[in-house]
Amino acid sequence: MTTDTILDELHETRRRMLAAAGGTLEGLVAGLQKRQRESGRTILKTRPTEDCTEVADSAVVDGDSSPASP
Repeated sequence: MTTDTILDELHETRRRMLAAAGGTLEGLVAGLQKRQRESGRTILKTRPTEDCTEVADSAVVDGDSSPASP
């Protein structure tokens, strides 16, 4: 264990959840998805983000506020 009690608790929770799901990541994901469906909560979809090249073209680099060259 580490000296970070919060991190230790997170690791222990992950171990317990994984064990309860049969020890596989696939089982854990399937169980969480089932729980999500059964919750009745509305799941919001996020909008797509800007294309990386559009963001890079408008970024300020090294304090230079001039537009980036293509």
